[in-house]
Amino acid sequence: MIRASKLISALAIILGVGVPSLAQAAIVETIIDPDTDATLGSITFPAFTGDSDAGVLFSYGGFTQADITSISWTISPSTDEVVALDLNALQGDPGCGFASQTNCSNSTLNLTETTASGGGTSCSFGGDGIGTCTGSASLRFVAYVTTGAVPETSTWAMLLLGFAGLGYAGYRKTKRTRFQPA
Repeated sequence: MIRASKLISALAIILGVGVPSLAQAAIVETIIDPDTDATLGSITFPAFTGDSDAGVLFSYGGFTQADITSISWTISPSTDEVVALDLNALQGDPGCGFASQTNCSNSTLNLTETTASGGGTSCSFGGDGIGTCTGSASLRFVAYVTTGAVPETSTWAMLLLGFAGLGYAGYRKTKRTRFQPA
């Protein structure tokens, strides 16, 4: 039995799984309209706090994680509630406006813990350099509902190793304690 426990310990160290209860799961939040409970999008945070889009999965109004220009967040470890969020996203031409003197358009999004504000600019210019630009803006209140935590791969690996170890220990115990006729 000592060999089996050493083997399982070595596998756990090689896999780098550690203790499953300490493995952090991704926090999945559904973005909803608080008045209608309609789903508007979702965001998955890889940790309780952060300031990088690495590991963040995001979908809202046609925006995805690829559009994120900056992000910082804080999630309550006890309730998984979004305590603070500042996400900025951009689709299209970043420098769109009269100064660009080119045909361009963009859409922007700022998502906080309570609001989603968006905007956009669209410009068209003729060959003579005369053009028009139009802009839009919107503001919407949002809420977040925790839809579950996704266990890390290491958690699943440790769980499977634990079950394998228990199965092996049970197998060895029954092999040793065979009934002997009297």
